[in-house]
Amino acid sequence: PRTPSLYDPTNAVLITGASSGIGFDLTTRLAEQGLTVFATVRNHRDARRLDALGERVIAILCDVTNDNMVAEARRLVEDWVDAGRRDGERNLVGVVCNAAVPCPGPIELVGAETVLQVFETNVAGCIAVSKARSSGNISPRLVFVSSLAAELAVPGNAVYASSKLALNFLARILRVELRGEVTVSVVLPGAISTPIWNKSTTHLTSLLHQAQYQSSRTSTTPLTPSTVEYYTKLLLQYASINRIAQATASPPSAVSDIVCKALGAWFPKDRYLVGYDAYLLDLLSRVTPEWLWDWVVPVVFAAVL
Repeated sequence: PRTPSLYDPTNAVLITGASSGIGFDLTTRLAEQGLTVFATVRNHRDARRLDALGERVIAILCDVTNDNMVAEARRLVEDWVDAGRRDGERNLVGVVCNAAVPCPGPIELVGAETVLQVFETNVAGCIAVSKARSSGNISPRLVFVSSLAAELAVPGNAVYASSKLALNFLARILRVELRGEVTVSVVLPGAISTPIWNKSTTHLTSLLHQAQYQSSRTSTTPLTPSTVEYYTKLLLQYASINRIAQATASPPSAVSDIVCKALGAWFPKDRYLVGYDAYLLDLLSRVTPEWLWDWVVPVVFAAVL
């Protein structure tokens, strides 16, 4: 479906995960361009920060894993569109699913409950939010902010990468199911300078402590000393890779540029890459045989320590 000018003041966009990083930058960008932005956050402090951006930003307290909160967010958007019928046409022209949580660490050290929490936020939450529809004349664009990590078999990133891979396939199926009604695009950033790195570091520190002091009381599967030593080294390697990636990361505005392009293009692409590293790693992942990739990656990890 084609869209009118994205920056028409009668248009609105719904963005999840707007407390910081990509979501906050995109919210600021669209509001400055005159759109109404419904931006979801999970606490009052972040909501007040969004409120300070001006009347064009409507902060919504919403945990995307909570069905009732998501339903309330959708109702607020629908009420805004319906109210526009009195003053002129209003449209929800885009839904940007950006909310996500990281989960670095070897799969053997990650509990099943943590895995479920990651998939509930990164996948199920997107499904719930993507059901937002406008009662106006314009069908909203769906934009899923994924990650190039979904295409890279890298030690210590199994849970997060798997959730983003599931999100990519979800987008592909939605694209088929909603063809002719709603366009669906996936944005695949490389390394982006956002607070997710600090969250990853905190989580890695916790896992490192767990690996070093593993016992039958802290895990359902106690690890042998040699296994603990192996995972300790792997976690340190992963942390080093993270520091290198963070030092060369693109700013959140790079992702905002691409999301705006996906929202405003007459014929949006199914898939957008963000950052030189994303283009390079995407190419390498496509042309490198699995057996070679599986051999090279551990060598690269070993070289960073």
